[in-house]
Amino acid sequence: MLASPLGAAERKVPLKLEEYLRIVVAGNETLQAQLFGTEASRQRALAERGAFEPEWVSSAAREANKRPNSVEQQRSLGGIPILDERNNRFDSAIESNTPTGAKIRLGYTLNNFNNNLTPLSAGTPLTRTDEWQSFAGVTLTQPLLKNGGTAAALAALRIAAINSESAFQEYRRQLMVTLSQAEAAYWSVYFAQEQIRFLDESVAVAESILADSREKVKAGKAAEIEVLEAEAGVALRHTKRNEALQRYNETMGQLFVLAGQSPREQKSSYLITEEPGVVLPDVAYEASWRSAVDLNPDLIIQRRKLDEAYVRLGFARNQRLPELNLKASAGLNGLGSSPGESWDEVTTGDFRSWSLGAEFRLPLGGGVRGRHELAAMDATVRQTQLQLRGIETQLANALFTSLKKLRHTRATIDDYDTMVRFNERLLKSERERLGVGKIEARHVLEVEAGLFEVRQGMADARVQFKRATIELFLAEGSTLKRRGIDFTPNDLRAQTQRLLATKPPRKAPPPAAYVPAKVPPREKPPRR
Repeated sequence: MLASPLGAAERKVPLKLEEYLRIVVAGNETLQAQLFGTEASRQRALAERGAFEPEWVSSAAREANKRPNSVEQQRSLGGIPILDERNNRFDSAIESNTPTGAKIRLGYTLNNFNNNLTPLSAGTPLTRTDEWQSFAGVTLTQPLLKNGGTAAALAALRIAAINSESAFQEYRRQLMVTLSQAEAAYWSVYFAQEQIRFLDESVAVAESILADSREKVKAGKAAEIEVLEAEAGVALRHTKRNEALQRYNETMGQLFVLAGQSPREQKSSYLITEEPGVVLPDVAYEASWRSAVDLNPDLIIQRRKLDEAYVRLGFARNQRLPELNLKASAGLNGLGSSPGESWDEVTTGDFRSWSLGAEFRLPLGGGVRGRHELAAMDATVRQTQLQLRGIETQLANALFTSLKKLRHTRATIDDYDTMVRFNERLLKSERERLGVGKIEARHVLEVEAGLFEVRQGMADARVQFKRATIELFLAEGSTLKRRGIDFTPNDLRAQTQRLLATKPPRKAPPPAAYVPAKVPPREKPPRR
């Protein structure tokens, strides 16, 4: 009976590999954290689309101004010595950026001028003038060189989209790594269980030999030294079994960690019920390499980094250009004694105004910032290209090594199988010879120890075969596909939405505060 890492009296639950992997996917905290990180990156990519969202802009202002006029001002203002005005200004517009880098503003301005200026037109003089002036029109600022075109205007949006795809691949990588670690931990527990089972059988054989030796000594058919040798053999096997139990506890703890389970919550341990298969997967190097090119997340992420570097390089090239902006505006004007009259004049279209011009800016130092940023991005592109080649080289060697390891380990398993059969027959034969007194107990213990070693080597080789398979599928990027749990970004988004809809877990109670023990006061030395 295997000892449990959580206590001998606790229940052991039979566990299959597929069931355990489902537990890991559902409960592993690292996977869930990466899932929310992927969603955050997707939301940031969606947020960048807001750069082209139209905005409604409104403003209102009240102006009061009373000042004495100079002679020059009095001449231009009809001889008014003191200007007294109360103006109201209202402005509303829809503003938007476009994928070409242009800024468009469609707006309406309404100004109310209330002052003590006298109109020059014929009619009854007024003590104060109250006028409403309107303007409705559109203004356009289109960069033609720097900041112009889609390379500059869409750079942030493209980078955010690339980062969102990279985050999706990061989650795929984390899921594949976690599942690979979980499967490796599962087979490690299997190996620890097998070690304990072998040692249990070894202890039983040694104790049987010890009992026989004691009976022989009592009958005078053996020396006392044989009992001592048998006792030493039993003690050695008990020591190895205790070491194996400790390794079992450690591997079981790793099994719980990957499943996101805590000893405070889990009241039972697991019993591994599957054995590692030793069937060679039907793969070849070229097929594995094609799979890695299409599915390996490290390779895909690095390609996305190269795409991002090219986008940034294009933006840096755009920023090296001088600034030349086309500015245009067109609109209709109106004037009246009320807002309605002012608007009516606008609608007639009799008072049009328009402008068309250009603004040019050129750094006198030749664009120090833009020049060096372009050189930096060119170096970054070269760096990313070499990193991509490095990952391709690593993957090619990892695939080649994993395939070789699979074949060699499979051959080792066949050799161990032959040795196990031989040692089992040898042990049976030697125990029969011991029973008739032809050999000493020490010789049987040595044969049994040899059997234990080859059986342990056989179990380890089977586990190493599974590890090599895990490494091969991880390098191919086909871990999820072979498990039948591959998914799309939409599937991942739906899973995230379900997690977001659930209530967050309650916080664990804080640990009890540490209260230091009271230190007795230091005694004063007696006076001399």
